[in-house]
Amino acid sequence: MNILGIEKIVYGVADVATCAKYLTDWGFDRCAGEGGGIEFGTMEKTRVILRSADDASLPRVNHHSPFFSGSCGREVIWGVDNTATLKALAAELARDREVREEGEGSLHTTDASGNPIGFFVTCRVPVVEAPLEFNRVGAPVRINRPAIAADKQMRAHPIRINHVVYMM
Repeated sequence: MNILGIEKIVYGVADVATCAKYLTDWGFDRCAGEGGGIEFGTMEKTRVILRSADDASLPRVNHHSPFFSGSCGREVIWGVDNTATLKALAAELARDREVREEGEGSLHTTDASGNPIGFFVTCRVPVVEAPLEFNRVGAPVRINRPAIAADKQMRAHPIRINHVVYMM
């Protein structure tokens, strides 16, 4: 089974407008909305979806869990390589937990800690890394110098989301 990485992170938030401004300021591009939420994306098409914390479409969570109080991530959806992987994951996960399939071809369940997770055939696209004059993973070419010349304006553009962290 080939799980490629994070496809989407769905957040339930108290103030959608403020969170949307934060993501815009951080450099995310706004995309077409998804089911009443506001959707943002990275250059490789990893998505961040914002919904109101009281949105009934958010995954059901154990509200006694410290992970799911207030504004927080409600589901991480992982991208897989193809439908065969998706079907194999569904069969494996169904051995010890409930798995829901949704119309758009995604699976939804919980991990061993009860965190809502999903799987979807990836829509991400390869991205050519930043030009060489900018630092990137494994190539710190700019050390102790400004990232841009003083006369240029530059906006950040996140390439991808590499990981999520659950903490108490």
